[in-house]
Amino acid sequence: MTPPSLFHYATSELSQDAFLCWLLDWANPKYAAVDTGLHAAGKNFVTALLAKHGIQLTEGILLVKIERQCHGIDVYAVVNEKFGLLIEDKVHAEQHGEQLKRGFETIHLEGKHPCPIYLKTGNQSCFTEEEALGFKAYTRRELLAVLQSGVENGVKNAIYLDFYHHLSQMEQKTQAYKTTPLHSWKELPMVQGFYMELKEKYFPQAYWKYVSNQQGGLWVFTMEWQDDNNQPFCYLELEWNWGEGHKKPFILCYKLWVNGIDDDSKRMLRQEYHDRIFQAAEQAGFPLNKPKWGRLGKSMTILETADYRKADTSGLIDVGETAKFIQRALNVLSKTLENEACLTTPENVSAA
Repeated sequence: MTPPSLFHYATSELSQDAFLCWLLDWANPKYAAVDTGLHAAGKNFVTALLAKHGIQLTEGILLVKIERQCHGIDVYAVVNEKFGLLIEDKVHAEQHGEQLKRGFETIHLEGKHPCPIYLKTGNQSCFTEEEALGFKAYTRRELLAVLQSGVENGVKNAIYLDFYHHLSQMEQKTQAYKTTPLHSWKELPMVQGFYMELKEKYFPQAYWKYVSNQQGGLWVFTMEWQDDNNQPFCYLELEWNWGEGHKKPFILCYKLWVNGIDDDSKRMLRQEYHDRIFQAAEQAGFPLNKPKWGRLGKSMTILETADYRKADTSGLIDVGETAKFIQRALNVLSKTLENEACLTTPENVSAA
């Protein structure tokens, strides 16, 4: 039987901060004789973090000074008196850009070589914003690799092993989509794991996130989103309605984004895009249904298809075949947009 885990109850980021500080401290040479395995694990952790910034310590690790909640950063560790590791530590929450920027600038003023790290043990779609601020992402998988190395080298410390098993369980839940029949996909981590594979292997420009609504919210995987403020524009989205009782929890849909025009113009645009996409889908033999159209808003569902996930002969997800089906949907969208000039343009519709 698996024993209870302290970190099952100590779920806050402060608890994780404490573990990270503890592990960093073990890298100090004075602890080498106390526990050689933990000392090696601490050194491996420091080395891995510095390597994110292309830094190798030819002189080895001589001293690690650690502070918590310093300069608005969760963990601040100075290595060998010259490298400042700024670790913004997150479990499930995402960062606040201004907070990261302030901490980064403060370390510059102190004359240390800044090495900002955004350490995330939960799942996250991408790290574009953090990387734009100079932070290097350090994921759960990377931390697990360091901890696994310690386990293989014989670390027996109960705290260390408890945290290692805690993160291992998080990773197992994320990877569970590979071994869970499609009809039993009911847990968020496995859906996130599925989205992560789609993004990593097939659709790198996509992103996924939570969207709140009155029906309990949904997790979306968005493709062909435009950030240049041109509108209207159409994009593709995978949706998981994770509340109980949804008849169609997994759908693929075409969405229309439009803003700043009146409802009559939105209604006209929605119908035009519907007709064009439906025609392109029919020509391609791609199955689509018209959903019950709801309110007129900034983002509106035009057409959808039932569960887009493809199963293998065992009833498990076939990610490759699923990606092919999604690509067919994208091809339909591309065909539609080839003739987008024929559609009503913002100049031809009335402002709200």
